[in-house]
Amino acid sequence: MEETTFRSMDVLRFIPSMTLRKLQWADERRFSFPAHKGHLRLYTAWDIAQLAVIQALTIKGVGLHGIRNSLKYFTPAALSKMFSLGQSVLLVYLPRKPEHKRIIKVKFCGPTNWHDLVLNAKQPCVVLDAQDVLDDLVYRGVPAACFKEKPKQRAA
Repeated sequence: MEETTFRSMDVLRFIPSMTLRKLQWADERRFSFPAHKGHLRLYTAWDIAQLAVIQALTIKGVGLHGIRNSLKYFTPAALSKMFSLGQSVLLVYLPRKPEHKRIIKVKFCGPTNWHDLVLNAKQPCVVLDAQDVLDDLVYRGVPAACFKEKPKQRAA
């Protein structure tokens, strides 16, 4: 079965805080890996989910340098696996000193047990419910059936 793809203008409709320049920047800096067909960038639903999670983290104050260092947690395959295991909440642990922009660790957990982890955290952390991010994408027009497909592995 052919994977559903979306163009850059579709991504802007699905993630309103995204701009064409940010999409180009993410592609140039290898934050995302859309398929290319001529000058077109073609994104899968999981690519859009990855961009939406990264955008949500930047809005919450996580630096791009920190996201780059932990990009392996936000790949389409990692997000798909996280949802298949029922773990939709991301806990992003930050360093104690705000001048350090890196992410110490990312932990996936279920929607019920994240509260205790935050209360017992020894360093600052950001909580992001990735299921809310996916629900928002579906609300904005990404077909829900696209998230039932496993993402295909692409050469980086």
